[in-house]
Amino acid sequence: MVTKSLLRPFLRPTQYTLQRNTTPIRYFWSGVEMGPPDNIFGLVEAFKNSTHPNKVNLAMGAYRDEYGNPYVLNCIKKAEKIILDRNLDKEYAGMSGFADFCADAAKLTFGEDSPGLSDGRIATVQSISGTGSLYLASTFFAKFYPHKVVYHSNQTWGNHAQVFKSAGLEANTYTYYDKSTCGLNADGMLKDLRELPSGSIILLHASAHNPTGVDPTQQQWRDIGKVLKEKGHLPFIDMAYQGFATGDLDRDAFAVRLLEREGLQPVVTQSCAKNLGLYGERTGALHVVTASKEEKDRVMSQIKILIRPTYSNPPIHGARLAVEVWRNKDLYKEWLAELKIMSGRISDMRKALQLGLETNTNRKWPHITRQIGMFCYSGLETDQVTLLREEHAIFMTKDGRISMVSLSNNNIEYVVNCISKLLIMSEETPKKRLKFDEDTSPLREDLAGALCTKIILGEDIRDLFPKFLLLIHDFIANATADVTNLIQTTVTDDEYVEKCKKQCIEGSIEMLAYESPRIQNIIEDISCKLLIAKNDLCSDNIEYKQALKNIDKDIQDNLVKFEGLVTAKKLLEGKEDELHEIRKNLELCKEFQLKFNTDNNAN
Repeated sequence: MVTKSLLRPFLRPTQYTLQRNTTPIRYFWSGVEMGPPDNIFGLVEAFKNSTHPNKVNLAMGAYRDEYGNPYVLNCIKKAEKIILDRNLDKEYAGMSGFADFCADAAKLTFGEDSPGLSDGRIATVQSISGTGSLYLASTFFAKFYPHKVVYHSNQTWGNHAQVFKSAGLEANTYTYYDKSTCGLNADGMLKDLRELPSGSIILLHASAHNPTGVDPTQQQWRDIGKVLKEKGHLPFIDMAYQGFATGDLDRDAFAVRLLEREGLQPVVTQSCAKNLGLYGERTGALHVVTASKEEKDRVMSQIKILIRPTYSNPPIHGARLAVEVWRNKDLYKEWLAELKIMSGRISDMRKALQLGLETNTNRKWPHITRQIGMFCYSGLETDQVTLLREEHAIFMTKDGRISMVSLSNNNIEYVVNCISKLLIMSEETPKKRLKFDEDTSPLREDLAGALCTKIILGEDIRDLFPKFLLLIHDFIANATADVTNLIQTTVTDDEYVEKCKKQCIEGSIEMLAYESPRIQNIIEDISCKLLIAKNDLCSDNIEYKQALKNIDKDIQDNLVKFEGLVTAKKLLEGKEDELHEIRKNLELCKEFQLKFNTDNNAN
């Protein structure tokens, strides 16, 4: 039996009982203002809070698989198992980080034949991923470099300027992106670099420029390197996407290696977030190329001093994973394959986005596939981005940057349709649209976009056939004369032939759905091919109408004879020899059109 005497040692004496303090609370932080949300993470938070059933997050730069799910690389999963089975300790890595990681990261960045590595002139420390590397380098510049301004491209990652200013530096810009061409203004860039004060800090993106996706060519990099050398500028290179941009580690490191071999001394910030998928592990490195081994040792000593009062030493788990992948031959081989898969999926999404938008809108979008890497600089205006967010729950940064890795089988059709509708509403379409009866409108809604998206994504398109049949049947039965008019306005010059050639090479079905609006184009193209296929077609108006009835019967009798889709299937196989046949058919179509018009006018 528990008695009060037994419990007495555990009972709190009355004098120790806490009393409620009636003194008014002192508000120490009452003068702190609410800060603005981060440009990217603020959008992510807004996305999470949205209740829209079709919401899409195109702001965050983290890779997703084809179903929109976070993706952990298989090589990383295997490396993690190997490391855990070793039962390693959790000791500090030291201020400069995990030594094996630093050595391997430097080789990956500069290459095995790097002059700086062979001479022992490159100072490398493990850092807190890319952002940590940028901040560490900036604090080093602020303390030891005579110039206190970092010049970055006129469009750059939104966090760059903030990092530089937080470290005590100023941020300014040089010409880079040309809005009128959605490409690089190389002449303007070189001009600005020549006019900047000698010895300026020039921030460059190694590959997959963020946010524009516009990279210099290798020759343009040589021209840039020449100017940097002439002016004695310090190249400050942000390398966040090595291997992730093109799927080729060496190609994506071309700029870094070129400048180092040309005798410049670049400072390089390296991130393993994207190419190894170590986003949350915060794994990266900072490399400083110096003039001598003795200079490298001095630089290393000062960087360590900067590290000590900030994060003291970096996390070890991500670094161990990276080293395991880089040193295990099987895992390294698997990593290279996964890099190609990830970069390839991004490329496929670019093609699907371009095709969908060109199909659905009255404009061309070639810059989508000309750009490279994780992001697409869409060219959408700020007010359009706002409308997409408010009306359709499509979240992207205000500059119109689209995270291509966030597009997937599940959302690309929705994104394409919403952007297309927004653009169509905001501009006059000069081309006259076909008018359908009210009862057919649900059938044609987004049909061409659906077909193009399905084929690009490798999905089964047979479920769309009945809808096409109804549309074709309705068109042929009620608008015979329109076929001829549409042929006249569609297939009249070599420009269409060149479009067909381009799509043959790319393995696309844009032959079926290129011109705007999408359904009109499908009707035009299929009708044209079906007409050409009829060898007995002549210029007599009665026989012309009879031929149309025969075509209608063929379509209804057997889907296999649906010659427009058969032609599209051939195009999908990427046969370039089909181009000759396309040219021939187009000429026949022109001859038929001319002959029909002549006889029809005579009647």
